[in-house]
Amino acid sequence: MSYCIIKNIKIKNESSDIPKILPVILLDSQDEVLEFENFDEAEKFKVLLQKNSDSNHTYLVKEI
Repeated sequence: MSYCIIKNIKIKNESSDIPKILPVILLDSQDEVLEFENFDEAEKFKVLLQKNSDSNHTYLVKEI
């Protein structure tokens, strides 16, 4: 099994006070889906991204 990371970006919603969520799949340097061989590796990278997010984006590990 392979895993990828989804970045959930909050976008201001014009018609409501509740922001919309735009899910974005992270890509590697060749513009291909960034894949991980095991869940633990993906989770470790997700935690690192989450700690360094200054925009309060959230990250999710998803099985491919």
